[in-house]
Amino acid sequence: MSVDIRLTEQLAKIEIERSLYDILSDLDAAFFLSGTARHERFVALADFTWAKLSENDSIGVPATPISPPLNIPLGLNVELMAATAAVGYSLIDRPDFVIDLLGGVRYWGVDTSLKLKHHMPALPSKFEDDESWTDPLLIARSRIRISDNWSAILYADAGGFGAGSDLTWQGIGTVNYEMNDALYLSLGYRYLALDYSDGGLKLDLQMGGPLAGVTYRF
Repeated sequence: MSVDIRLTEQLAKIEIERSLYDILSDLDAAFFLSGTARHERFVALADFTWAKLSENDSIGVPATPISPPLNIPLGLNVELMAATAAVGYSLIDRPDFVIDLLGGVRYWGVDTSLKLKHHMPALPSKFEDDESWTDPLLIARSRIRISDNWSAILYADAGGFGAGSDLTWQGIGTVNYEMNDALYLSLGYRYLALDYSDGGLKLDLQMGGPLAGVTYRF
């Protein structure tokens, strides 16, 4: 996972990029929930993602003709929320193989707070920015039955296209075990990417990792 936040106007192009290990170390809390509903060949889905991260780090400021290079400590807080809703139709609907095509929207809310711990005359000591927008989405989803108790789900979406973010896309793959008619256990991988810019704020996020879940069917 990497997060690249550029506060170009307010903080002179400060860039922060975090590795997967760093993000997990700084993760305060995270939550993911999804659901799907079907009626004949019509399908609807929704998901919700929330994560909060905080960390203490420092940035280097290069030397100028009148000042030496500096290392400025700072505190960063990022709270991310994404909610997706979509409806569509099953192009193929067989007991062992399903392909769904859907259209929908993804609503984003990102709150960013950056505080410089040493006062700099040329820079504000604190920057806060709350952004929210909605992206159109195109979604493809497939369910494949492997055996009586095993199945796989492949999911991909893409959106934004300049209407909100410049681009957002997501890929999910899971292998699922049917415990009974209503209960499934899942293991898989999820990757979510976002490229968004507005004025002095630029967000470039790539979030990926393994997932484990429980599905209840009713």
